[in-house]
Amino acid sequence: MMFRSILWNGGRFLLLLAFASVCARADVGAEFAAANQLYEQGRFSEAASAYEKLIERGTDTTGLHYNLANARYKAGQPGAALAHWRLAESANPRQPDLALNLQFARANVPALRRSALEPWEGWVRHLTLNEWTALSLISVWLWTAILVVIRLRPVFAAGLRGYTLVAAMVTLLSLLGLGSSAWSRFVRPLAVVISKDAPVRYGPVEESKVTFTSTEGTEARLRESRNGWHRISLPDGRNQGWIRSGTCIVVR
Repeated sequence: MMFRSILWNGGRFLLLLAFASVCARADVGAEFAAANQLYEQGRFSEAASAYEKLIERGTDTTGLHYNLANARYKAGQPGAALAHWRLAESANPRQPDLALNLQFARANVPALRRSALEPWEGWVRHLTLNEWTALSLISVWLWTAILVVIRLRPVFAAGLRGYTLVAAMVTLLSLLGLGSSAWSRFVRPLAVVISKDAPVRYGPVEESKVTFTSTEGTEARLRESRNGWHRISLPDGRNQGWIRSGTCIVVR
């Protein structure tokens, strides 16, 4: 009897949970549609605020960042636009519309033209970190399987020699890509300046002397974070210092 009661109550709880999830998704869909309508009406700042509210509530998707970037660009905020295009690119790097919009923005806003990424990072970021992980796992398993077959059936060794070499090379390249992607995203992520003029200081305190002023849309590398401050370096490697965390968006 007790077991039946537990099953009944558990089933009711799961149904309520599923119903709440469906309602939440419906609410998100309605809010997303409302934000899109604001964008279509040319109310870009309001649309951007609506998209940001959805992201703050945990609805963090490629489409949201892409739409938010477009709205910020239309509202005359190229720095925030670049940051959210980059965030959308991290999740879906091969989206053609995103690449076209980013190319158009770089051509029209001088501050956006200089990327902080090295050429090899642009190639590595053509795959997401999850895709590099999956490719590495598959190649390792395949290579291991071939080696196991050769170990158990030495008669197949000669016929599988070529496959063994190819599998080893693919495994090496995929692991190198995975490591490079992780390094680019987590050790040296991007920091995009979103303020008009953001002072960069020698130390992480307001009293510290300003070493240079970074303009909106500047793309830098994040070196370190401490107590509401980020230490950044520009692509030239010489200009670096501490900037308030609220004046830039970190992109991994």
